[in-house]
Amino acid sequence: MGIRSRFILLHVLTYTAAGIIFYQLQDYAEAFQTMEAFELFRPLDDPLVAWRYRYRLCAAHCWPCCFIRSTTPSPAEIRLASGVRRALRLHGYRVGDIHS
Repeated sequence: MGIRSRFILLHVLTYTAAGIIFYQLQDYAEAFQTMEAFELFRPLDDPLVAWRYRYRLCAAHCWPCCFIRSTTPSPAEIRLASGVRRALRLHGYRVGDIHS
């Protein structure tokens, strides 16, 4: 199993475990029934709610890919970084140069 697969698996398991633990500890079931703000939420058995979790699972697989890249920035990344530096300097922030 590669590092990407391990990272994705760890990410999914961590968020699932944290969600289950806090759902139980904070008694979300009662909060959903008693708080007025939750009246605007969809019921948990709504098909769109079910699809949301499938989407999040797919997004959790794609998110780590944003951080895995080669060590040399592409020309597009260098141009983007230059534009961000100019925008930050325009607003008064002090930023260093990026070495390519």
